Amino acid sequence: MSQLTYITLLNINTEQELKGSDSVIYLWSYIDDSMIHEGGNLKEALTNYLFNHENLCYIDEFTHELVPINAYDKLVEEWNKSPDKYFKEIDVTEILQKHRLEMGEEEKQQKKEKHLFN
Repeated sequence: MSQLTYITLLNINTEQELKGSDSVIYLWSYIDDSMIHEGGNLKEALTNYLFNHENLCYIDEFTHELVPINAYDKLVEEWNKSPDKYFKEIDVTEILQKHRLEMGEEEKQQKKEKHLFN
């Protein structure tokens, strides 16, 4: 479905509208709010999109670096095989106690401030 939509988009828009300021063609994904670097010209972009997915790269929104679309495939496969090694043991009671102490200190501070202003 997305390939058909993209081809339709290419037929409607001119090449100039799809190019960035550096003459590189990008694709904006509304589904996951990401931008994909497709290629340096229309032919390369269309070839990469339809046949050579390994040449497509996401653009990191903070660093603006190109990240290959399949960069995290190995990590995902490893995680699927043994997810336990990626999770640390979390002591929920310790976290709750720490949170309660912090909240108690905030309440004490608020009471002090309230008495000072009254």
